[in-house]
Amino acid sequence: MAEDQWDRLAEACPIVSCYGADDPTLKGAAARLERLRTLHGIPHDVKEYPGVGHGFMNNHDAKDSTLVFALLSRMSNTRYDAQATADARHRITAFFNVHLKE
Repeated sequence: MAEDQWDRLAEACPIVSCYGADDPTLKGAAARLERLRTLHGIPHDVKEYPGVGHGFMNNHDAKDSTLVFALLSRMSNTRYDAQATADARHRITAFFNVHLKE
């Protein structure tokens, strides 16, 4: 995402996001999002999980995967991580309870 596109986040709603630090497609995204959310005073919860790749919450059976999905998963270092997933789900639920629950 180009830097000017990140600036559009100034008017966005509260956001919770989870990134894998080993995702080569999103290097630096968590830090940029954290910086801009903080700069604009927008509620957020941004976390980057060390040692985790893209799609770490996806627990797909390899035999259900298409060739294209398998290739993209390999390129983005996608692999399921149970510990990061449990933490992310807890954070997402807590964030939604604060910002969406009536």
